[in-house]
Amino acid sequence: MKIRAAAILLLAVLAVPSGALAGAASGFGLSLGAADIVSKDSVTEQQYARATVLGAADFQLALGESFSLGIILAEASGDASFPTLPAVTFHKYSMVGLEARVWLGAWFVGYQKGTYVFVTTEGFESPEFSGGTEGDGVLIGVEGEGGWFLVAQTVSIPDVQVPQGPKVDAEGTLLRIGFRWR
Repeated sequence: MKIRAAAILLLAVLAVPSGALAGAASGFGLSLGAADIVSKDSVTEQQYARATVLGAADFQLALGESFSLGIILAEASGDASFPTLPAVTFHKYSMVGLEARVWLGAWFVGYQKGTYVFVTTEGFESPEFSGGTEGDGVLIGVEGEGGWFLVAQTVSIPDVQVPQGPKVDAEGTLLRIGFRWR
């Protein structure tokens, strides 16, 4: 997944005309993408859930041409299977976080820190929420002057208490494509 994300990012950058490259910009952005976030038992390493779909909204505030700060809201969801919770078939991570980006032209690298809430449901009814837990990630991406962007990111969310279930650690990669209104 990491090699595929890097290859797609490289192709996207090569496809952007050099005149369309810009630095940090303020604005609201929406993105969709693919996730590969695996939740494993902290003790036994047994895999219980895998998030595969991702949606996010963010606001970036440019602080000059080479630095920006942002707030991000995101959700990643997928199937779940817990031996002690046979009725639970779906889960999602909801996240609110802060992001810092360093820009070099259209390219950026960044760090994201957020609070994640783990939600399980039986089918799509009666959701149960875990308490918030902190997670973080490192990202690399490209954003053209027209507002389109592509982001590849790692994420690590330790010590998530599944409602009425085990404690899990979640980690993985994300690939998002989106648009920012500047």
